[in-house]
Amino acid sequence: MKLIRCCPSLNLCGIKTVEFSKAPLHTRHNPYITTGYRPLLSPYQCFLSLFVWSNETINIWTHLLGLFVFVGLLLYDIFTLLPDDKNKQPPIDIALAAFVLLCFMVCMLASVLYHTLSCVSASAYRRWFTLDILGISLAFYAVFVSGIFYGFWCPEHRMQRNVYLGLNSTLFVCALMFVIVPSLSSDEWQSARLRLFAGWGASGVLPTAHWTLVHLNVDEPILQVFLPRIVIMYLVCGAALCVYCWNIPEKYFPGQFNCLGSSH
Repeated sequence: MKLIRCCPSLNLCGIKTVEFSKAPLHTRHNPYITTGYRPLLSPYQCFLSLFVWSNETINIWTHLLGLFVFVGLLLYDIFTLLPDDKNKQPPIDIALAAFVLLCFMVCMLASVLYHTLSCVSASAYRRWFTLDILGISLAFYAVFVSGIFYGFWCPEHRMQRNVYLGLNSTLFVCALMFVIVPSLSSDEWQSARLRLFAGWGASGVLPTAHWTLVHLNVDEPILQVFLPRIVIMYLVCGAALCVYCWNIPEKYFPGQFNCLGSSH
């Protein structure tokens, strides 16, 4: 527990972390994280702080690892799967797979930049936070587009597919409003943003239920393979949202999860 609780002021390249009361105002979002904050830094120092143990270290490196994974998957597809004659796929499948991976890569990169450069200034924080919202929106959009596209692949379900894709695209545009309109990226709209993304995620229940009914008496094996995974995905995402919104576990153990194990 001591390792989780303590986030000492490390002096690496002249960078020290500070307590909540001494942190830049625009980075004070969670009073239950009592220390491990980086002070105002130049962009160069921010990148040096990747090697300083702070309350952003885990956020930065987990997203950086995710970026490397998705880049690796894309390169594997390009240089290993596509040249193999046994893996010939329709162009639409190739394009959709590339689109999904690129969206995930943008999401990971945007989060890395946001968490790395958030302590440059308040204005820089808002810009990078806006980019982070854009990345999350793109990842959401990619997940839904790919799921709906293949879930309603058959020609007889093309109309339903287009309706669900239209609904998802509308929600994507609504999410983009939080990027395009500067005032909507402020902390005052955080609750609205969370409700929008929660509603966007919940909207996937409708096409999932429809897809289940379509395959219930026609192709039960595909349900046995994919439906449990979809349910698990929603349970994990729902639990993650609750952890984030309610600041679990640091709300109940202030100062105990400053740099490792906090809600975000």
